[in-house]
Amino acid sequence: TKIYPLGGLTARDWQSLLTQLAPGTIAAADPNSNSLIVAASGEAHQRIAALMEEFRTVVTEGKVARAYRVSKADVTVASQAVSALLPNSQVSVDKLARSIVVVAPEEEQVTAAATIEQIDMNAPGAAVSQVYSVNTGDATELATALRSLVPGASFVADKQGKSLLVLASDKDFKVIGD
Repeated sequence: TKIYPLGGLTARDWQSLLTQLAPGTIAAADPNSNSLIVAASGEAHQRIAALMEEFRTVVTEGKVARAYRVSKADVTVASQAVSALLPNSQVSVDKLARSIVVVAPEEEQVTAAATIEQIDMNAPGAAVSQVYSVNTGDATELATALRSLVPGASFVADKQGKSLLVLASDKDFKVIGD
């Protein structure tokens, strides 16, 4: 059992994250000391300590923390894609739990969830991600057009329609570039 200072996230956020990232962990908040009391295995404590340190100084007002599990895709590539689409959010990877932790406003969590789900569902081999700025037109319409040309790639448009995330193999990027 260890005691961790909460830092930028609320006790509720930490309890939710720990349930997802370290099953079997028992956590209780201590409002008097603004800390979290955690009973977990030694390995889980190492991961929790690293995550707590990473999020200690994050500004979380108006934001929520969520963990998203990745089953097929490369968790690092998926987290980089989310970071590129949501530059004002805090994104972290827990490789052992194959999860991505996102601290962002609720509306951006929708984008994070959709992006991670699409990347995971369509994970091509040796995927590379690239975010393109769409200056004219709409990224959603561009994604629809590109899907018919490059069915093996994944395309995710941001909700404003100004950025397009592409996850594809090198071969598919050559088709897109042409």
